[in-house]
Amino acid sequence: MFVIGSMRSSEFELQADLYSMLRLAGFYVRGEVRGTVQNKQTGRANGNKVRLDIVIFNDKECRNPKLVIEIKPKRTAGWVADYMKQEQYRMYSMLDLPVVMVMGEKQASAFMANIDQMLQKPNGVHWL
Repeated sequence: MFVIGSMRSSEFELQADLYSMLRLAGFYVRGEVRGTVQNKQTGRANGNKVRLDIVIFNDKECRNPKLVIEIKPKRTAGWVADYMKQEQYRMYSMLDLPVVMVMGEKQASAFMANIDQMLQKPNGVHWL
């Protein structure tokens, strides 16, 4: 027998909703983008592979990334401090791009409402 758990939005559902809203708004966007982190000083790939939830690009061919969006289903107490100790945070900090953390449905809506400000973020990891 299968019993259904919590009915809050999953990470996948939040990704799908935000992806759809961005596409409808006319942005060049891709989901589950794979890449390799490069050393900022040498420009060489250091072998660290990343998979990015959503990336907004500057171009139709999706070759020139502008902003990374990392989705989490919800924000819990102490989550930011715990996250800053994780490997994923270290990898995102090495990207030469702004990375915006979106946690939960309310933040996804806030992200879209403030998309122009989000696109002006400097490089580094940002929380809403």
